[in-house]
Amino acid sequence: MAERPEDDRPEEEEAEGGAVKTFLEHLEDLRWVLIKSAAATLVAMTVCLFNVKPLVAVLKWPLARAAKRWAARLDVSALRRLWP
Repeated sequence: MAERPEDDRPEEEEAEGGAVKTFLEHLEDLRWVLIKSAAATLVAMTVCLFNVKPLVAVLKWPLARAAKRWAARLDVSALRRLWP
């Protein structure tokens, strides 16, 4: 029995760009990517919530270093108003 042309078609499409998916399969993949992204965002937010003080200290460190460096060049009283 001769092969039907549809039997050769998936092999050609897989060689060209991977497996062929239907629209609903693409939506399923998108749904899982969005779920994983939301979960990762929630985990990162939770970690940051419980580590606020160390994170703020790390972010303030360059400002404190710059304030010390420039204190001699600027009016110190103006700096004290900005930096307690």
